[in-house]
Amino acid sequence: MATARDRRVSSTTMKSLASELNELKSKFLRDLKRRLLLDFSLSGSENVERRVSAAVKVFDQQRQDVLFKTLQNNT
Repeated sequence: MATARDRRVSSTTMKSLASELNELKSKFLRDLKRRLLLDFSLSGSENVERRVSAAVKVFDQQRQDVLFKTLQNNT
């Protein structure tokens, strides 16, 4: 969001970006919860930190992709 603000993106685009990022975050949290619950039920000994770190890495990439797409469409 700070990157979009720095590039003086319109308020309408900022609202759209915020909405898209919020949806992405919600999906990420649902998927993470589902995966962790499934892992615990299957193995019980899965390294939670490793699993969460991998999921966060994917989320960060998706977030960057959304931001890049928004900035590309705005210029």
